[in-house]
Amino acid sequence: MREGRPVEEILELSEEIGAGLIVMGSRGLGPVGRLLLGSVCEGVVHHARDPVLVVRGGDESWPPERVIIGDDGSAVAKQAGELAARIGRLFGARGVIVHAYFEMPEIDAKVRALDPRAADDALRRAERALQRRAHELERVLGSHPQPKIAVGDAAYVLLEEAREGDEKPGLIAVGSRGLGSFGRMRLGSTSTKVLRAARGPVLVYPHGRLED
Repeated sequence: MREGRPVEEILELSEEIGAGLIVMGSRGLGPVGRLLLGSVCEGVVHHARDPVLVVRGGDESWPPERVIIGDDGSAVAKQAGELAARIGRLFGARGVIVHAYFEMPEIDAKVRALDPRAADDALRRAERALQRRAHELERVLGSHPQPKIAVGDAAYVLLEEAREGDEKPGLIAVGSRGLGSFGRMRLGSTSTKVLRAARGPVLVYPHGRLED
C-alpha cells in the first residue's frame, strides 16, 4: 500500500524492488476516455524504465490467442518482440511480426518510374530481414510467427492486424523510442497511438531498459 500520486508511486516502487515488468489494468473507458492525457496507465508507460503490460478488454482479450509484434529493426523493438513471444508461449498464442513502412524503403516515385524492378528489390530485402527476425522469434515463441510487410502508419497497421477477423483482440507489442519525457508524449508516437486506441492488451518496451 502506498500513498501519493499513482504514477509516481508505481514508478518509484518498481525501481525500489527492481521490477522486470509492470502490469496494469485499463478501466475500459472507450475510445474517448482512453484519449485522456492524464490517465495513470499512460503516465506510467511514458516514464517507466521497465516494460509495461496494459491489460484491457476483459475476458475477451486475455489470455491472448495472438501476439502482434511491431518491428522497425531497432534494438528496442527486438526486445519488445522477445518479451511478447515469451508471454505468448505461456498461452500457446500464435505470432505475427509486422514491419510497416510509411513508403517503401529507398524508393521514390521517380525511381519507380525509371526502374520498376528497384521497388521489387527493396521489397525483397525488407522481406528477408523480417523473415530473419521471425526465425529468431520462433525459438522463443515455440512456433513460427507470420511475417507481414505493410505500407502505412505503423500504429494503424498494428491496430488493424490486432482486430483482424472474428478473433479476440491480440496482444500488441511495441518499443518506445528514447526521446525524453517531452518526446515520448508527442501525439505522433506509435506506442502512444497504439496504447490509446487498442481494444486489447498492449506491451510497451522502453528504450531506457536497454541502457541498464
